[in-house]
Order: sequence, then structure tokens, then C-alpha cells
Amino acid sequence: MLLLLLLSPASPSPSLPSRYSRQSYALGSSAAARLLSPSSSVLVLCRPTGCAAEAVKNLALAGPGGGVHVLLLPDDRDVDDPLAGIYSFQDSDQDSDQDSDQDSDQDSDQDSDQDSSQDSSQDSSQDSSPPPAPLRPIALASLNPTSPYSCSADLPSYLNKRQPSPALVLSIDVPPSYRPPPALARLLNSTTHLSLASSAFAAHLSTTLRNHTTLDPNPTPRPDVPVAAISPHPSPSPDAHPHVFKLSTHDPHSFGLRDTVLLSSSLTKVTQLPVEVVSVLSPTAVLVSSPIATLSAEKIPSASLSPPPPEHHDHASPPPLPPPLPSCAPYFPLQIYSASVLSHEALKILTSSGLPLGASPPSRLHTTDWSRQLKPFLSPGHATAGTLQGLFGPPLLERAGRARPFVVGAGAIGCELLKSLSLLPGSVSVTDLDKIERSNLSRQLLFGDSDIGSFKSSTAAARLRALPHAPGFSISPHTCPVSSPSLSSQFWSSATHLLTALDNVPARVFCSRRAVSNSLPHVDSGTSGARGSVQAVVPGVTEAYHDVADAPVEETPVCTIKQFPYTKEHVAHWGRGVFEDLFSSQISTATKYASAPPALLHSKFGDDAERQIALVAAVSSFEPTRETALEWAAAQYRRLYHDDIQALIDQYPESHEDEDGNPFWSGTRRFPTPLAEAGGDSAAAMFIETAATLKLRVHAAGLRPEAFEKDDEENSHVEFVTACANLRARNYNIGAGGDEISVSECRKITGNIIPAMITTTACVGGLVMNEYIKMLLAGSANLEKHSDSFRNAYVNLALPFFTETQPEPPETFASSIPKFSSFTGWDRLVIKPKEGKKMTIKRLLKVLRKKLGEGVEISSVSWGGILLYLDFLHEEDEQVKNMGVLEAAKEAAEKEREFAADDREEEGGDGAGEEAEDLDPDARFLELKVTAQNQEGGEVLVPIIKCFLN
Repeated sequence: MLLLLLLSPASPSPSLPSRYSRQSYALGSSAAARLLSPSSSVLVLCRPTGCAAEAVKNLALAGPGGGVHVLLLPDDRDVDDPLAGIYSFQDSDQDSDQDSDQDSDQDSDQDSDQDSSQDSSQDSSQDSSPPPAPLRPIALASLNPTSPYSCSADLPSYLNKRQPSPALVLSIDVPPSYRPPPALARLLNSTTHLSLASSAFAAHLSTTLRNHTTLDPNPTPRPDVPVAAISPHPSPSPDAHPHVFKLSTHDPHSFGLRDTVLLSSSLTKVTQLPVEVVSVLSPTAVLVSSPIATLSAEKIPSASLSPPPPEHHDHASPPPLPPPLPSCAPYFPLQIYSASVLSHEALKILTSSGLPLGASPPSRLHTTDWSRQLKPFLSPGHATAGTLQGLFGPPLLERAGRARPFVVGAGAIGCELLKSLSLLPGSVSVTDLDKIERSNLSRQLLFGDSDIGSFKSSTAAARLRALPHAPGFSISPHTCPVSSPSLSSQFWSSATHLLTALDNVPARVFCSRRAVSNSLPHVDSGTSGARGSVQAVVPGVTEAYHDVADAPVEETPVCTIKQFPYTKEHVAHWGRGVFEDLFSSQISTATKYASAPPALLHSKFGDDAERQIALVAAVSSFEPTRETALEWAAAQYRRLYHDDIQALIDQYPESHEDEDGNPFWSGTRRFPTPLAEAGGDSAAAMFIETAATLKLRVHAAGLRPEAFEKDDEENSHVEFVTACANLRARNYNIGAGGDEISVSECRKITGNIIPAMITTTACVGGLVMNEYIKMLLAGSANLEKHSDSFRNAYVNLALPFFTETQPEPPETFASSIPKFSSFTGWDRLVIKPKEGKKMTIKRLLKVLRKKLGEGVEISSVSWGGILLYLDFLHEEDEQVKNMGVLEAAKEAAEKEREFAADDREEEGGDGAGEEAEDLDPDARFLELKVTAQNQEGGEVLVPIIKCFLN
């Protein structure tokens, strides 16, 4: 049939660049589009501190369409700021200028060095080794090539370059005494403004919102907030603007930029600082509520908008904020955390999404204070310390240098952790089997476009070695699963801390169990969109992650997806299955069995052999031309959306009843409708075009299967699956009324994409590093003594919501076992074989019976969920009982893998299911779970058995 041959290629649904896919799912597509608009530009007024660099980094990666533009103030601090040292603020133009200057300086230095070296070489015959490559900081200008960036220390230069006003101004670590020149003051007074001031262990964020919340034209005074009516003074001079008034808060603890707001009688939007303007009553009066500030208002000349010096009032002042400590070294975890909160507030304002901190009176000022948690560890002279070691004394760097933290995951949070760990000495290990994808680049600062397709862990390690880092820092990358035997029991026992940055529960549970097995201090973390969590785990003192892990998500039955879908997720996953069948499974089968005799296929596929033989023949004999590809695509359309649906209706007519006499097509089951021949609608056209394109590509590559890739915008994979899903939805009347699945929505569902944002991952990274440093400061011998210093944290930056709680103690179990009247998940019952003896199942049972006491019968012994011994099966089986424990575990694990492989092959899966844990061939011990009962048949609780093998 040729009716489809004239169809033009389907135009893809509009979508955001794949670099921002996970961010767009977190923000929402419309908010993400507003962020990428050219009008979304940010001016950052700051000193070159680590906090400012982090905020700029977060915004640069988020990619506002108008760019990030930095106005640098002089750095008059006399402190060590290691976080600032790994970033470079200068943009590319200035870099080139500086490079040339530095080159000339270096040339002259090198000339003198070379002269001296040549002189010395004439005097000595010793060879000189080449100098190491210079360490280069992360250039903030290079983090996001799609978003403009500039940096200047010259205000006139900035104002000349930037004609449009920025949508938002951030001031970060600006000195309290700073007074802006009039031109900058005018800009600040007319623009939404966020201010962040920080000391060593406290940060204060305040917001001045402009044109954000629509005013109520008929305001009602609020009884819960003090109200004052403010009227302007008579105009003192004819040049005063008749409609502009200055409304000031007189707060000696905030610098001049933040305490002035300009109001116009034509104002139709609310303007806030820490004051809340409830309504503009008239051109000459403003109703203001302010529970925290003293207010005044006056008309001012429009040509002189620079704020005057603070006035002194006798009114009660709010509780004073801790003053900045310019002589005290910054604490980099707090710099990272507070910068992430600030930058997320900026994103909310740029995208008009979420609830800004300044949008309601309780949240006008966000204050973070970690000083109480860290107080036990501070050195006597910390208030004037100029270095990180000065804050905490020698123990921090000494213990960090001996530490061997193991980081699992080099993705979004993992990059943040590795960056922070490079600021401390220590031998870091990291593993991640994933490779870098384009969608990673919006939140993983250690990767760039040239790294796509490379392993995350090895790329991150190489980047960190090239960055300025602490003396004594080293990193060893691995590219294997965390359960791999290559990460041996000796490797785990050599680690001192475990930091997990994983996005799936099974892997986190595995790591948690390994941490408990090896008594490792553990900090777990995770994010989803604007939400993030951190759990600090202290051996023997707190509950472990797997004690409170989220229950696994219930999977949808296969029959629901294949025959009875009722949600968009069902049809999207069905479309992914069609892709795997047509362009992966069928191609692999045809390649494997193209020349196989029919007898082999019958023995392999049984009742399904005839269908498989026909598929192999069809794939092998296909002539790849544009015309044949379109005809093939049309045939697939008829089969999937008409013939298969009609066959289902023939099997279960609309009047069909189930075994109980109830209507079969009821509840979530939707009666389907076959689709007619493909016409010119968009979903059918996209299906035909993308199916034909993929068919030709597979055959042009010599029958090479297509591996589904969600982030490649040119490969037609997600477009094909989207078309499949929308046509399937029409079969079952899902999303009626034109509510079709978009390409980006389908990418999220079928790619199992977890919404992610750089601000949330950075926030969580700062919280994790705070817990890790407290663990270092406490020392392994005193973790229990300092257990009240550790915190679990949960944040939702969108609300915003922040909470920290002390970790819960582990659950205690009562038992009748001698020496174990009660135990927790940290306790182990240790069993060792006699010297020179192998630990067999029989010997294990004998020792267990002795340790568990009389009258206790052992029902089963298992390892990693795999049964090694079951009493009613193996009580008389001497062959099993005489096996070594290690051999029994190896054999059971191999059988488990064989069963899993057979199940996947029967179900036509892609091999992504769970498998038995890999067994370390050099394991010194295995942890076994034992079930037992007493003589009355009651259960006897038994701790985990730590069984040494030799």
C-alpha cells in the first residue's frame, strides 16, 4: 500500500535542549522555558569568595537565557578560602588578556629560570625532569557554552556593555560598609534583589521582591501584623518626582542596598524587602506591614537615588544578626549550602515558580547557623583563624590525611562531593559504571561536551587532579558496579568512610549493608527535583539506611502494559517495548540464527519457533530502500493498532464476563478501539517516518541492533516511542481531548529520568560534607561520644522548607540467645573455624547449635537472599552438609543467575533485572542470615552471623 509514501516527515514536538531535560522536569516545561528566555539575566555583585563562586557556578549551569554577569568588588580579606581557589571568575576575553600577561611574566620568569638551569646544566651533568602540568581552576565562563557570561571589576564598563537591565541582582559577601555609586544604586533600587551575607558558620539570606505578587485592589488590614500608614512629606523642591517615594527600613545590621525601596503611585505589583507592602492606597499614602523594621517614607528627587546613611531611631530594633567575621576563615560546606539556597531563590524569581523566601512574612529572612553543631570541635582561637585548620585545630587535616573515603556515584551529587573532598587531604576512591550523557551537563560541573561517552568516575578523577587541590589529596577511580568482586572485601575493610550519591534504592541498600558489615561511618544522600535528603549513620549508634529505606516501587503487571493499559505511563512503556522488539530483539535474533537449521530454532523456541523462523527470514531478506521501509512501517502500524487490537476484541468481546459473572471490561480495563488506516495526523506520520528511518539505519549498519538512547535528539528513538504511545493511547481512549504525551514527557517516563537541579544537588553536597567533616573531627574512637552533633536533613527548596533532626537509634531486638538477650542490626555473632579447618555447612550448624543454646533448632541458613541450607530438604543430605560454606554460596549464586537469565529470556527482557550478588573469591568471611525456632515452635531471633571461612 502506497498511501503513506507521500507523507512528509513529522515535525518533532518542541522541546528544550537535552542538556536541560532533567532540570525542565524539575521546574516544569513552561518555567524552564522562561529561564532560557533572553530576558532572564542575572547581575552578581560580589567579592571573589567561595560562596560567590558557588552561586555563579549554580546559575551558569542552570543556564539563564540572558546570562550571568559578575561585577567583582575588591577582595580585602586576609583569610584562606580554598573553595574560591578552584574557580576562575574571569570571562574568556579577560582570560586571554590575563594569559598574555601571565605568559609574558612566566616567559621572563622562565627565561631567568632557563638561564639559571642552563648555567647549572653546564656545571652539572644531571638530567632535569619536566615540570608538572600547571593546575588550572574551573573557568566559570566555560561551564555552559549556551548561556552568556561576563565578569568585570569596572562598573562603567559593565553598564556600557549591558543595555537592558538585569531581571535580578544578587549581592554576595558584600562588605557591610559598602555604598554603591549612584548609577549602581539606581539599578539596584529598581530590580529584584537577593542578598547573602555569611560568616564562618552562619549565613543570612534576605529578599527584596519587585513586581512579583499582584496587589489586592481592595485591601483588608491584617490583624496579625502591625500596620502603619505612611505618607510622603511635601515635595521640598520642584525637581522632585511627583510619583516616587522612598520607603526605608532602618536596620543597622543590613548594608544600605537592602534597606531602600522605591514606590510609585502607579505601582500595580507588590514591592518587598523585609517589609511587606500590603497595598498602595493612593498617590500619597501607602499601607505597610512590618513586624521587624522601623519605617519612614519621603519624596526624593528622581536624579538622586543613592540611599542616605542610616538614621538613628529610638524605636525597638529587631534582634541583632551575627556580624560578619571578615578575619575568620570561611567554612566551605556552609558556603556551598548557602550559595545553593541563594541560587535556587534566584531561579524561582526568574521562572516565576515556587514560593520565594520573601513572599510571606515568616520567610523573609533565611538564617542558617551550624555553630552549635560544630562548637565541640572548634579551636580556642577560631574567631580570628585565617585557615580551615585554624578553625578546628590540627586534628582536622591530620585525620583527613589518614582517611580513605569511598564515594559511590560520580553523578550530580557525586561531582559535588568529589570537588569538596579535593579541598582536604586524603585518599579518595570513587566508583560509577555510568558514562556521561548530554543531560548530565546542566548539573555535573566536572564534565563538559568533550567528555560525553566517557566514564564518569575516571573523567571526574582526571579533572580533579588538574584542579587546584589540597596537598595530600589523591583519587582512585573505578568503573564497576558497587557489588563487583573487584571491590573486594579487603577494599571495603580498608575504607574509613562511605559517602553514597546514588539514584536507586537497591544499590543504596547494598552499600548500607556493607557499611554495617564493616562498621563504616556512612552518609547517604539523594535528590529529586527541589527535594533533597541526607542521612548520617554512626556505627552502633544510629539506624542504618536499609533500616528505614523506602519500599520498592510496585511494578505494573506485564499484562496491564501489553493488553489493558489505562495511564500514560503504561502506553509509554509499551512504546519502549515496541522499540526494543523491532530494532533490538528481532535484529539480534536474526543475526544470531540467520544460518541456523530449523531444528535448532524449534528446540530453542518451542511453540514459538514458527513465528521466530518467519521473523528471521523477514529481517534477513529485507531490501533496504526508502519505499520498502515505508511499506514495512505501514505494515507495523496495521499490525499494532488494528490487527492486534481486533484480535483482543475477538478474544474478549465487549459483553464478555469474567469467571465470577462480572463484566470483563470494567474497573481499570478499557475496551479498546482499532485504529483505521494511517492518515495525515501527526502521531501516525511520526510513527511511519521514524519507524522507516530506524529500519533503514539498522540495515545500513549491517543489522546492528539499536540501543535505546534518550538524550540523543537526532536519533529518532524518543520520537518513535512517543508516536507509539500516543497511537496506543487512542486505542484505549487514554488522555482524551487532545492531551497527548509530549516528546519530553515520554523521554522522562521511558528513560526513568529523575528530575534534578544543580541547586538541590549542591545544597545536599554541602550538607553531606558538613556531616563528613564532623565525623573526621570526632575521630573513629569518639563517634558515639559526639553522636548528638550529627544531623539528618531534609530540604525542599521550592517551598522553601528546611529541617535537620538528630539520627534515630537503631531498633533493638529481644532474644533468648545466651550473650545476646538483645541486639541491634549492628551486632554480629562471630563464628570462626578451628585452625587449619575448612568451615563446612555441617561444622557451621554444629557451632551455631552450641552458641544458640539447647532447645534451639536451626531452620535455614542463607546468604544474600540465597538459601544455603533448609532443614527439611538438607537434614539428611550429607553431600550438601559437607560442602564448604564458600563453595555452597558460589554454587547457589550461579544457579540463581541461571534461573534469572532463563526468566529474562522467556519474558523477552533486556537483561536489566536484579541478579544474585557477586561473590568475592578472596572473601575472608560471609554474613549469613539464620532462622531458628525453639522447642515450642516459636521463632528465635538471631543476629547476623559473621562466618569466617578459614
